[in-house]
Amino acid sequence: NYVRLRALAAIVALVVVIINWVITASMKFLARMERYDTRSSMEKYGIYKLALAHLFNTVVAPLLVQTDAREWYVRGGLVEQAFFIQCLNAVVPNLLFLAQSCQPQKLLFRRHVRTQEFLNLMHMPEEVLMAERYTDVLKTFMMALMYSPILPISYPIALVALTINYWTDKYCMLRLTAKPREMKFVVAFAFVRMLLILLPIHLYVTYMVFFREENSTTPPLILGILAWVLFKVLPLRKWARIPRGTPGEGGTGGLA
Repeated sequence: NYVRLRALAAIVALVVVIINWVITASMKFLARMERYDTRSSMEKYGIYKLALAHLFNTVVAPLLVQTDAREWYVRGGLVEQAFFIQCLNAVVPNLLFLAQSCQPQKLLFRRHVRTQEFLNLMHMPEEVLMAERYTDVLKTFMMALMYSPILPISYPIALVALTINYWTDKYCMLRLTAKPREMKFVVAFAFVRMLLILLPIHLYVTYMVFFREENSTTPPLILGILAWVLFKVLPLRKWARIPRGTPGEGGTGGLA
């Protein structure tokens, strides 16, 4: 029973990771049919859509399935599933991105090329959707924040996942894929906005879901909300008197 329950938890976690990949692939396919004014707009709204979809699939859905706190720490419970989800999320998406960047179609169809046009298309470098890579980082932060109250090891797992993500992106984008498109600052701002939104959601989930029966969590909740509001009103940039730079400039000359 011990092995069976752990295997079941790992399988459930793998299904969650696969669903995340299917959601990302579907968004990439549908984005080609949508009409955006610029590539920056497509990437920005792609970050919003993927982040919300992954938040529901990796955090909200498991919490809705296992509402009884007494079952969270049993074998195959929420905590064990959260552990496997985070571990698989650190490896599987990066392996898929690496495999996609290597373009396996070169080996699969190299003996079936009949035209120069098809040959050029087959050897064209893979284009990177930055919304996908930004969302993978957001997803790592998201799971670390949401599951850390019941699984403190979430933060070390997130650190390992971010390290793997960094080196995978660095290798693939420098050596395998096409050069990423030049985009406006709104894409990076969309990533930052989602990070800021995650913090109050983390406080709410911690207080209302994980520790709703303990009154001692009220003072930390109030302090957390006050700290978040203070950071929003007076960000660190203003405290340190760091100049913002040219308004509307993202280092790419305003290119989209």
